Amino acid sequence: MPRQYSEAQAGLNLDLQFHIRHGDPAAVFEIMGAEDVDFPDLTPPQIDTTHQRSPGRVGEVKNGPRDPLIYELPLQYWDGWEHEATIRSLVASEEVVEFLITIGASFRGFAARVLHFDPTSIPMKDKAMAVVKIAIMAELDAPAAIS
Repeated sequence: MPRQYSEAQAGLNLDLQFHIRHGDPAAVFEIMGAEDVDFPDLTPPQIDTTHQRSPGRVGEVKNGPRDPLIYELPLQYWDGWEHEATIRSLVASEEVVEFLITIGASFRGFAARVLHFDPTSIPMKDKAMAVVKIAIMAELDAPAAIS
């Protein structure tokens, strides 16, 4: 019996998109060329609130405030990208923006600031790469859909 191969389904063919919504009236643009994506981990630090009369003599914790998450998004870089000037102006202005992530039917939004954007490597025989660094402050409860 001949072997049959099937394409793995985990993580393939995802419609992964990154957008930034900014300004008034709001403008939206897509960040193209993302590679090797890790998703923002907004787990707050735990503060030990254990005391002498903690129930059941078990330690207690509460969520504490967390610092903004510095999120690095590696991108393919190409000279003349139409939104490079917009990204650089958002770095300079320190405007709070909506950083939007779409994965298939899942949609999440974050209040954020764009901190940095620059090429990181331009090798002779490979694609050029860049990084955009974003400070994520909070997840938005119900971000408006991208139109």
